[in-house]
Amino acid sequence: MRDLIVSVGTSLLTNWQKDTGSSGLTDAETLKKWLGRDEADPVRDSAETHTLHRLPLKETDRVHLLHSSTHAGRVCAQALSAHLERQCRECRAEEILYLSDSVPSFQSQGLRELVGHSFRIIRAARRAGRSVEICATGGFKPELAYLNLVGLLSGCPVHYVHEKFQSLITLPSLPVDWSAGLDEKSLELLKWLDEDLRPREETEARLKALARPDLEQLVAFEEEGCTLNEAGLALWEAVRQRKEVPAEINLPDSPRSPEEKINLSGAGHHRPAGTDEAVRRIAGLKFVESICYRNGTPPCERDVAVLDAARGHLRVRHSDGHYGIELLVETTARDEPGAERAAGLIREALQG
Repeated sequence: MRDLIVSVGTSLLTNWQKDTGSSGLTDAETLKKWLGRDEADPVRDSAETHTLHRLPLKETDRVHLLHSSTHAGRVCAQALSAHLERQCRECRAEEILYLSDSVPSFQSQGLRELVGHSFRIIRAARRAGRSVEICATGGFKPELAYLNLVGLLSGCPVHYVHEKFQSLITLPSLPVDWSAGLDEKSLELLKWLDEDLRPREETEARLKALARPDLEQLVAFEEEGCTLNEAGLALWEAVRQRKEVPAEINLPDSPRSPEEKINLSGAGHHRPAGTDEAVRRIAGLKFVESICYRNGTPPCERDVAVLDAARGHLRVRHSDGHYGIELLVETTARDEPGAERAAGLIREALQG
């Protein structure tokens, strides 16, 4: 299971303009239709589709399209989200406030929002047992620089592709503790600055007492007060992540035997090949409580998705390429992390 943080630029809009001879802005629906045209080419259509094509994007991925606080950024992200959501588990356009070339707070607020939002995605994903990768191809150049910093500090690989490249360039995660040179008092200062705007005089006094002039490079000295700048926030978020030990997700065992969990008719009409084996593997998982058919005709694809995390209900689709079935699998999970963990274990069992 994987979350992808994807920075979004305006190459989609630019390429649409070149292809259609249009000028100016358009709406997301128009761009979506253009992405779905018969002669569509993910390598040529946008920086984002090119990167995800090279990665490649998987049907189990969750994609976070981080876009600027501009009209062009919004319509490109919305069109990409509508286009990509059929290729992965979930795809969302997520606006980063103040990230705009028309506002003076691009660096002081926009890049801080980008860093903070990225780390929130990383923490949530890792708590649920999912890995995170960053695709830093689209967007303003400063965005890409700070997403690379987020990747280095969080241990997430960062992917980049140029429109003329035939392969992906990946900056791998590095086994380095970037906070190793910070003592407890220095960490307390970072925490203090992150929690609220602080008076300039008090901030300068604390920095002087620490005798760490290098820490000044992590502070934003604003008229209304002092806080961590975008680089300081990235470092502090990385420290928080290292200190935060995710709670182990334990799924209670069901008292039912594997045979008692299976509530399927014996009829084999239009059941895809391998159904019995797939059901047997799911029933063998201790946290599974019940397996039954879901209503509706499923597409011919395989996937596992959470339907109702609070009740531990999952949807499992099985297919042999010709026929497909959709199952409702009830588990002992009772929250989002538990349901995500259960879905991941079922997915692994079916792939084994």
